[in-house]
Amino acid sequence: MDGALGRASVSRKRRQPENDHKLGWTTLSSRVAWQGRFPVFEDEIAADLDGRRHTYTYLASRARAVAVLAQDDDGRILTVREYRHPLKEVVCDLPMGSIGPDEEPRAAALRELREETGYAALSADSYGAIHPIPALTRLRLEFFRARGLEYVGHDRDRSEILQTEWIPLEAVLSGINDGRFHVGALPLGVLLADARGQLDRDQDDR
Repeated sequence: MDGALGRASVSRKRRQPENDHKLGWTTLSSRVAWQGRFPVFEDEIAADLDGRRHTYTYLASRARAVAVLAQDDDGRILTVREYRHPLKEVVCDLPMGSIGPDEEPRAAALRELREETGYAALSADSYGAIHPIPALTRLRLEFFRARGLEYVGHDRDRSEILQTEWIPLEAVLSGINDGRFHVGALPLGVLLADARGQLDRDQDDR
């Protein structure tokens, strides 16, 4: 490997702690333990440190997803309320969804925004990505800041029953702080956007 990409790769390796190699595990075998909407894998792994073995079970969900943060002229954040069956409750979250096999992340963000909320956006710019639950799945969630909104009507999946809600920014921040907004991409996306200067605030708050 050469060029800028090669130099970047070497640079990343140099920043890793020297003893990280002692923390790794090697996959000895892998099988599908259960096949459903998302396959469940069962891997036999061995510790690089001392060879101890362990059976690790994880969810093979789609590897990439997007979440979309949008604000109106008053600074309110566009959210969706939806029932999440594993929690047995209705939660408030950002518009989000999986990236298609041959789909670009930005296109997926614009598509999910329109499907779930009915709003089209002139632009959607990435402002960060995380692996939210690395112990269970390799899912990578990328956040996009949508701008230039226009309501054009939604196009939801038959399995989705959603309600959109515009929530004032300060109410979202206080809800994250007191635990009312505690699931999904909403707290992660808003706090990351705040840290990276992606939130539109009133002039008095800047």
